[in-house]
Amino acid sequence: LGDENEGGNGGADAKPQLYFKLSETRVPPVIRRVFEKRGWKEWNPETDSEGLWSLHWKSGRFKLSDWDRCLPHQKINHCPKSSAITKKDNLHRNIKRLAGSY
Repeated sequence: LGDENEGGNGGADAKPQLYFKLSETRVPPVIRRVFEKRGWKEWNPETDSEGLWSLHWKSGRFKLSDWDRCLPHQKINHCPKSSAITKKDNLHRNIKRLAGSY
């Protein structure tokens, strides 16, 4: 990523610092604790470049434009148009509907 905010000792086998981005206050506190326990740092919009974060975590939905703006190394914790299988109520309804079709 080549940013001055990268961690590590600069050695050949040093891993780049990974950053997570939380975009709202509704994200459960356990999410932040798990990332930090695993050595990730929280992305700060005031000091870090937009391209620095590796994972954007959000409890709600992302807009398709959020996906379009992601760089190749950046991931988002929701897949677009996937609520038919990722929400339990929708999955149940769709399985029942498909079971009636066969």
